[in-house]
Amino acid sequence: MKISRYIKPILVFIIVVIITIVIFLIYDFIEPMSRTSDMSGFLPFIGNFEVLFTFIVIWPIVALIGGSIGTFLAPLLVLLHKKIMGRHMTYGVEVVHKSEKFKRTFQGFFAGLMAINFSLLISDYDNVRRLLITDMWYGMGMESLPQLISFIVGLTFTLIISFALFSALWAVSDAGIVFSNKNVIEKRGKEKPIMGQSIGSWFNYLLKGYAGIGVAVAYFELIFLFYQTGGLGSLNPFVDFVNLYLFLGYFILLPIFTIPAIVVIDVFRDWRVEYVKKFAAKLGITKKVTITLQEVKDT
Repeated sequence: MKISRYIKPILVFIIVVIITIVIFLIYDFIEPMSRTSDMSGFLPFIGNFEVLFTFIVIWPIVALIGGSIGTFLAPLLVLLHKKIMGRHMTYGVEVVHKSEKFKRTFQGFFAGLMAINFSLLISDYDNVRRLLITDMWYGMGMESLPQLISFIVGLTFTLIISFALFSALWAVSDAGIVFSNKNVIEKRGKEKPIMGQSIGSWFNYLLKGYAGIGVAVAYFELIFLFYQTGGLGSLNPFVDFVNLYLFLGYFILLPIFTIPAIVVIDVFRDWRVEYVKKFAAKLGITKKVTITLQEVKDT
């Protein structure tokens, strides 16, 4: 493992962490009343430092937990695909080379979007909200505030789920498990185009589709909740900026604060690949293949 491979993503993470700490320290000085607020009973600290600790410590840890779980879910994706579509498909293993430069700094973007969607969904239920947050948020006279705070706390759990799912498909993609409908299409007289694709990419399109479509709805709902709670009602422009940073910056912040998890997952990439390949071999997926486009002349 070359440490130099991960210098840039680690620097991005450290820079954003430092900026966030400075913002929170200034905010804590300007708004001393926020020091006594307690989002949730199971999160350490209270007030601004509770949120800060969640951002820079808890999120990377839970993303890594989800990513680790995803390694062991990866074989299930191969099994699921083979059971559903295996009768009409031919499977093989294509060699996937690891690039010298690390190009996955923001790989957690769609996993973050899915976590946001999931957290907004569970924050709609009052029973869930009362499990996630303290009762103080119900006594402030704003109906949307408990849901907004529940959304923030809920990300601690939904990040585990989303990273587990995406980590699984990353492992399958890195292992090079591919499928093709060539045999069945040729038997039927080539009535349809021949398709060759990675199983990981196939699942990736499904999950990205959900995350991508849901993000528009999620972002609108988040803005609506933010507006209802008076997020821009302060007389201090810096306080308004911090509120925007906290409540509307998740689409950018989550991929950055989960960079450590992405780096660790990449460190164990070779082990993850071998683990998936061994399981695939038990399903009879052992043939080494390559997918190419070959030009043919019209006849």
